[in-house]
Amino acid sequence: MTINHFFRYFFPIFLIFFFIDLEINLLSFSGEEGERVGAAAVNSDGAHIKKESQEIPLKISDLIFISLFFCLICFVSATKDWKIDYKFWKHYFLVLGFILLTSITIFLNDSMSITQKIVCYLYLIKFFQATLIYVFTFTYIKFGGSIRPIFQGLLITTVIMTFFGFLGSVSWNLGLPLDWSWIIPERVQYFGVLSILSLIWLVFLFKNLPSVELLGLTKNQLLVLFLMTFITILLCDKRTVMLAYVVSIFFLFISSVSLREIRKVVGYGFLVLLFTLPFLGGFLDRSFNANDGITRNLAAGLAPKYVELVKDSSFSDIELTGVDSSITERIVKNLYSVQLVYESPFVGSGYWSSPFAHNFLPDSALFQILVETGILGFLLISLFIFTGWSGSKPPIESSSFKGFNIIYRVGTVFIIIGGLAANTVYTFSLFGLLVLLSCLMRLSQFSLLENKNT
Repeated sequence: MTINHFFRYFFPIFLIFFFIDLEINLLSFSGEEGERVGAAAVNSDGAHIKKESQEIPLKISDLIFISLFFCLICFVSATKDWKIDYKFWKHYFLVLGFILLTSITIFLNDSMSITQKIVCYLYLIKFFQATLIYVFTFTYIKFGGSIRPIFQGLLITTVIMTFFGFLGSVSWNLGLPLDWSWIIPERVQYFGVLSILSLIWLVFLFKNLPSVELLGLTKNQLLVLFLMTFITILLCDKRTVMLAYVVSIFFLFISSVSLREIRKVVGYGFLVLLFTLPFLGGFLDRSFNANDGITRNLAAGLAPKYVELVKDSSFSDIELTGVDSSITERIVKNLYSVQLVYESPFVGSGYWSSPFAHNFLPDSALFQILVETGILGFLLISLFIFTGWSGSKPPIESSSFKGFNIIYRVGTVFIIIGGLAANTVYTFSLFGLLVLLSCLMRLSQFSLLENKNT
């Protein structure tokens, strides 16, 4: 088997295992006694404590990734094909600049121990692995691969994740004592990936993309799959995911409004509202009718350092009625993040350094990126995301560009809205999916996907 055939065969398989988070812990390491090494931990009583060890997991996708990366190095070394098309790759250079910048800031941070810096670099390596999907996708197409196996791999991923996601959601809602952590280790990540996959199939349906040609499914079969993902996501019990998902759906509808499609927009929108209102009502009640409707200070029930922060700010007199403590905690964490950004505005403290340098973890992609990588890092990662959003049309008519551009935009909306209450950029499989969509959109922009459907 040649390198070309190996890459074309295993890259779609790699995507399936990358997005489905199957892992085993090889080993763990600890720092000095009492030193925080992990991001967070909870004791048997449910109280938050310092996590003094860090697991090093091994995933099936890691093994395939190493093989693909080795093939790529061998190919470049053998052919001496070092030529780089700057116009195509300048988009990707932005995220490489982000990685280089924050790797330097980790090294220069004097407030972290060697062990804590190692943990930060391990997380950065995982982020780098997710961004290399861009390189792998380009190489796969260059080696003669077609986009059909990619989308069929995403289809298989959707079916598997929907099956286990539905069973997990039902068991959580019924209070069944079943452990789903082996397949759903983190619900925002798992259902975030499933949400973007669901949105991809909705774009296929709404924009009449060739589902039979690319997926081997009829429109009716794809509609059934979308409805199953839709129900599963509504049952997942994660407000952040559900809000981002519903907003992304309506963004697709609103951005597609035209006289020709107005009836379709109204029809789809009505159905989405009909099914989501009962769930949204429950989540709104849980968010803004909590604590038995008692009026409390913004800092009530939070850690002492957050209480002091609020006390010394102009927010000290704010009182909220019935607001869930998870929301007030996020508000105060954002205030604390603003303070940290003010202290180190340009480069931050280093990738994933917040738990170690500041003893807290922002519940927001925006603030975690600003705190850890500064304004420079935030600009680099934002330019990478939004360059794809505003990409110019290809020089010649591309049949695939419009579809991929819409898919990428809808995925970006999900990342942004979800990032208001969770760090969707640091969620590696979720960001990796956006990187994949970005590369496909970029390839179509340069007319490199023509005649690559089968």
